[in-house]
Amino acid sequence: MNKVTTPYFYFLSDDDVVFTTFFSEAVEQLKQNPSAMLAAGGTLELTPDGSLLFAPQAFWPRDGLYTPEQGLSFMLRGYHPSWNTILFRTEVLRTIGTFDASIPNVSDVDFTLRITCRYPYILFRRPCGVFTRHSQSGSEFTDPGVLNQIDTMMERLYSDPLISSYCQDAIRNNLATMKRKRILQVAIKHLIRREPHDAHLAMSIYHGTNPPTALSALVTAIASIGQRFPVVLISFGPLELLRRAVRQTASRIAAAKNGVPLNFKEQLRALG
Repeated sequence: MNKVTTPYFYFLSDDDVVFTTFFSEAVEQLKQNPSAMLAAGGTLELTPDGSLLFAPQAFWPRDGLYTPEQGLSFMLRGYHPSWNTILFRTEVLRTIGTFDASIPNVSDVDFTLRITCRYPYILFRRPCGVFTRHSQSGSEFTDPGVLNQIDTMMERLYSDPLISSYCQDAIRNNLATMKRKRILQVAIKHLIRREPHDAHLAMSIYHGTNPPTALSALVTAIASIGQRFPVVLISFGPLELLRRAVRQTASRIAAAKNGVPLNFKEQLRALG
């Protein structure tokens, strides 16, 4: 990243797809809004067979320029755009530096938040690319150590003197929720991979700082039983399908409410 000489830069992933109009639209948006340090298009999270899993942009209320204060709540609630549909302005590297490889599971979110907590940015919600969620995705192999990475990321953000007090307070207030959601995800992914011992460890960490819920009790019970009777873990497959269906439905409902298009079949066909 220190060798970038162009006005803009982009992170290219070999297993994701970018639609043909994204770069021209992102460059035009950044030219029209010189204060914006990145332009983010809509990301579609799909399965390898092309089924929709999640669309973070569906939860944003409008297109256009956002200040840090206007968009931070969406970023912290898990609706941040993915790297494969973000074009960055190179000059921002002089103030925020490069991404932090010491926190690999959250380095993309960390890099994006360091920018969006300081500077305005552009969001256009039309689908501009696809993130393919598959069994070998790096995000599928996180472990409880991700909590330490989240702590590192958040502590750096809310101690940054260039970030407004409003944003720092929001980061502090959302830290517990972010960690709670992430450790539940870690436990569930361990169960999907039929690793009940690791799932039980993750849930022990969860219940060390959070009150039990119906979901956490269910995950803990499956992990406990699965250690003695591994065959039980076969039943977790339908539960994971249900979780994905709920997430997909939430994206579609939010998209309908906010007027966000989720059509992508034609763009994929155009790419061959």
